[in-house]
Amino acid sequence: MFKVSLINPPERILDGSLKYYLPFSLLYLAAYLEENGVKVDIIDVKTEKSCFHIVKNRISDYYNLVLKKETVSQDRLYFFAIDKIIEEALSSCANLIGISCMTGEYRSIMRIASILKEKSKTPVVVGGIHPSLYPEQFIYDKSPVDFVVIGEGEETMLELARCLESGGGDYENIDGLAYLKDGKCHCTQIRAVKNDFSVSPIKAYGKLNMDFYTKPHPYVARHVRLSGVQIFTSRGCPYNCTFCSNSVIRKMNKTEKLVRYRPVGSVIEEIKFLRDTYHIDAFYIMDDTFCIDRRYAEEFCGQLKNAGINLAWAIETRSNLVDEPLLKTMKDAGLVQIDVGVESGSDEMLGQIKKGITVADTLNIFSLAHKHKIRTFASFIINLPNETCQQLQETLGLLKKIRPDGGVIGTTIPLPKTELFDRYFSHKINSDWEIIELLGPRLSYYKIKDERFHFCKYNIDFAGLIDRLIIRYFLFSELQLGLWYWRVFLRSKRKAQYIWATMQGIINVLDRVITRCRVLLRS
Repeated sequence: MFKVSLINPPERILDGSLKYYLPFSLLYLAAYLEENGVKVDIIDVKTEKSCFHIVKNRISDYYNLVLKKETVSQDRLYFFAIDKIIEEALSSCANLIGISCMTGEYRSIMRIASILKEKSKTPVVVGGIHPSLYPEQFIYDKSPVDFVVIGEGEETMLELARCLESGGGDYENIDGLAYLKDGKCHCTQIRAVKNDFSVSPIKAYGKLNMDFYTKPHPYVARHVRLSGVQIFTSRGCPYNCTFCSNSVIRKMNKTEKLVRYRPVGSVIEEIKFLRDTYHIDAFYIMDDTFCIDRRYAEEFCGQLKNAGINLAWAIETRSNLVDEPLLKTMKDAGLVQIDVGVESGSDEMLGQIKKGITVADTLNIFSLAHKHKIRTFASFIINLPNETCQQLQETLGLLKKIRPDGGVIGTTIPLPKTELFDRYFSHKINSDWEIIELLGPRLSYYKIKDERFHFCKYNIDFAGLIDRLIIRYFLFSELQLGLWYWRVFLRSKRKAQYIWATMQGIINVLDRVITRCRVLLRS
């Protein structure tokens, strides 16, 4: 039987937040390929094996950083992860090796592909948003990468596997593929994807270290440590926010529907499976925007409640999609938190970034959430293009008014080929190759030091402002837990893990206190 090995990049293994997110693209690929007779394994190395190890490592990091004043280095773990990935990939004896890649992972992926090519003749295929946007950076003469999958990968990977199994050579009829032809990167036709989204990942979960992913962590209901996983009920987004990659992603494939939904029954079956098999206490709906289709959301809530699943759950949605009746329906089915992309407190800025909401919408949804005691999480962006000091003050004023339970405040990142990137950043770089450096592992450095990342009309210490805001509004967010949380704890089979997770939360609070002291000293 033809075999494919799928690799999760080392950055996602080591990153503080990414390592807790299931490798969804690989999970869905594995499920689809195996449904169609292709054997698959997923190489997803983990460097921390228990809650105890996680807490121990965090304490060690802070000891080195604060008391010994040494920078915490990830180099050792990074190279360990690379070596382990290579070892597992070679021992898998696969007929095809697939690697997922985002922009900041380019150098790691090419390093892995090069080592694999030196030690094996197994074809390497790369997929994900960066190779989909820039296939020529992977496909060139003597490149260690043989193929790039452009856009959604399930059908393209299956056709590629079958083609290679039959001897290969004729790739032109595989839509959504890039490969070397006449010494140059050649892309086949854009793939038309099915209008339904019916792939269920249930049979692929066993290929992952689910003991790791289901330990209590703060990325199910964000800033609340729960045992759970993220799931999808749909794929796609109909909106056109200038800073977001979704409008870019949907151009990678031909489709009649901007949003495609899984059958509600299939989603409920997956949640039941996760609860019964891995004893999770919660789940997070990772859709780009839940509640776009109100009837779907209501049907989901109805089936979830009727199934008696009794899990806590959270969603990401838009402030203009949820009214009081829908919010009550979702809470009645177990909803405990809503995450909202607020972005700005200026209606003018919201219009410029094509967010499609108003400040009034944001005030309304947070008011409703507070009224019904549903936890809230807000995302803000500062340093938006042409943002004025007055508009920044409006954003800070909105943050003060809505008082979210948790949140993130970030500066504008010009994601490749978004409208914001094309209008305000592309002319600042000499070539597309420069993107790999600027938006790579040193992005945090460049955002502070490189004037090309300055988009607003005011000058301010962005890092200092964000530190002060996080300390003022989110210092104790991980420890501010409602009654619902303690109900989850009491019925959980993971009480010991929750105790360790609480220790992690306390360590994070100490981190923020230390950060606050540094901010005050700088002031």
